[in-house]
Amino acid sequence: DHDVSGAYGGPIKRDRLWFYSVARDQGIHKLPVGIAFWPNLHEGKYGWNYQPDRSKPRVEYKNMWKNVNARVTWQATQKNKFNIFWDEQDRITYALGGGGSTSTPESSAIGISDPSRAFNATWSSPLTNRLVLEAGYGGTHLQWGGNEKPGYGRRMNRVTEQSGIIPGLTYRGMTWDRNILSPDHVRASVSYVTGTHNAKFGVLRSFNVF
Repeated sequence: DHDVSGAYGGPIKRDRLWFYSVARDQGIHKLPVGIAFWPNLHEGKYGWNYQPDRSKPRVEYKNMWKNVNARVTWQATQKNKFNIFWDEQDRITYALGGGGSTSTPESSAIGISDPSRAFNATWSSPLTNRLVLEAGYGGTHLQWGGNEKPGYGRRMNRVTEQSGIIPGLTYRGMTWDRNILSPDHVRASVSYVTGTHNAKFGVLRSFNVF
């Protein structure tokens, strides 16, 4: 079980251009808790029940999460500043039947969210000591769902035993699907500050892609 990260940042051009970046790697390697079982000897065969294949290692799984991001800040002029941010993410989870401990490898999906990302770009400008303009665009791109594991590509009807070697054991196949969600937004605003009072007016528009 590990979680490693590092960050680095600083000026690219003094008083004008800066950057900051973070990278992170997380992972876990596990054996199912509370039960010991092996891959299915009859994987991919119609009409056969589960039989443990003890010639292979016990069923286990590894999950991993990775992301790296970067931010760049540009002071273009005395009154115009820009920020750009991007976060790229990758996740693979070898879930055993949705996280349970009684599913053989061929009936377990790989949870994948690659690529997933978050991003935004902003602009701000203090036109006067009382009037500030701001605008930005940003969004996320998300994927989630499951894919069959390499080497277990035959899609067959799932079977869950009510009794037998391991009651509740699921084997043979599973239904996998992928989902995509991409909500983006655009915003703009103007702020007026007098010192004792302030007012802000703006607009925000969001749109999604499924």
